[in-house]
Amino acid sequence: MKHWPDGLLVLGDAPAAFNPTYAQGMTVAALGAVALDRHLTRHGPRPRTTRRAQRAIARLVTVAWSVATGQDRLLLNDADARPTATDRLAQRGAARLMRAAAGDPAAEAFFGVLALAHSPTRLLVPKALLATLVGSRRPPLTEPPLTPREQSFLVLPARGRGDVPARGGRG
Repeated sequence: MKHWPDGLLVLGDAPAAFNPTYAQGMTVAALGAVALDRHLTRHGPRPRTTRRAQRAIARLVTVAWSVATGQDRLLLNDADARPTATDRLAQRGAARLMRAAAGDPAAEAFFGVLALAHSPTRLLVPKALLATLVGSRRPPLTEPPLTPREQSFLVLPARGRGDVPARGGRG
């Protein structure tokens, strides 16, 4: 809005309606509360400062919105909302980075961006870019990477006898 009403502040899940599949609504609400707290700490509750606070909140919403809609647009069939070449390129890069992040600590920034814990600029650091281009340095997992202690809690079915505790687990 060109003229933001003084005293009006949009917070929580009101600035944008997020797809619950991405589980971003609560995170955006919490980040918005942090941004408001920072604003009030710096500027206090003075008149005519809500527009500045709203801009700080909007920046957080924009990042989350971009992450979510970038994936959603790939699924649309509407001619007006078809994914652009940039959307498709970003999706391919995200897919490569996700595969790399599953086995390469240098690419873990990807999951931090998806969880809104890090800025998307974290994906532009050399290690993350290299992991995206080269791929994972580790082979793909064939089973969950559980420690022996974690495995001891599992109940695995015995062959032909139904569920029987295995490896010291209780069933």
